Amino acid sequence: MVELSKIAKGEILVFTDANTQFTPSTVGELVNPFSDPSVGCVDGSKQNSLDSVTCESIYWRYEQMLKALGSKIGAVLGATGAVFAVRKSLYNPQDPSRADDFETAVSTRIQGFACLYNSKAIAAEPTPDNSSQYYRLVRIVSWMMGSALALLGKAIKSKKYGLALQLAVHKILRWIMGVFAIIATVSGILLAFYNSPTNVLFISVTVFNLLALSGKILGNRIPSFLRLPYFFWLMSLASLSGVAKAVTSQAAAVWDHAAR
Repeated sequence: MVELSKIAKGEILVFTDANTQFTPSTVGELVNPFSDPSVGCVDGSKQNSLDSVTCESIYWRYEQMLKALGSKIGAVLGATGAVFAVRKSLYNPQDPSRADDFETAVSTRIQGFACLYNSKAIAAEPTPDNSSQYYRLVRIVSWMMGSALALLGKAIKSKKYGLALQLAVHKILRWIMGVFAIIATVSGILLAFYNSPTNVLFISVTVFNLLALSGKILGNRIPSFLRLPYFFWLMSLASLSGVAKAVTSQAAAVWDHAAR
């Protein structure tokens, strides 16, 4: 990507994936916000091109809601690799062999520019099934953990404390959310033994985990909102596995595609 960026003659670089389809207006919607000189990166809206509902497709609804809110103050954290654009002058990846969407977008904010989200810049690609998505998320987190920590340090050094807080909460803390879920589950069980099986924590974690088990066993036979506990555990355990790989230096050295 770095070599291609050197060949490009325009002021704006548009990024996508090989299996992604743009609408006729996608590129225009990505580029239009750059008429404001304070904008450094514009993120688009990735949509599932398949009819199936998976962990990733439900997660993206939540993620896009957060991006829309953050965009109001130019504070979108990261970008979607399938559809985003950045000013060529700001494109300076930490590692030329990686140059991924997350690092690129956050880097523009560290340099003092806004990162926006435009829901009209639509790109469609097939969403992986839950099994593929699990291993894909393991790779992503193992890959991005080092980047997030490095960017966190740069944000603090640049006195971008709001960005540093975003990185800590929305990325790093979220990737270890599974630890807190495990602690809550164990605590609920212990309270049932030493206090009462009717305590609120025990009932809450039991219902949540039974729904997660139902989502795993029944799959598409139950409504998607009832599968959210299963999706939560799937993503939490995948994230923890990715963090473990990053800590033990087993992070992915190169990008590997998920089976489609």
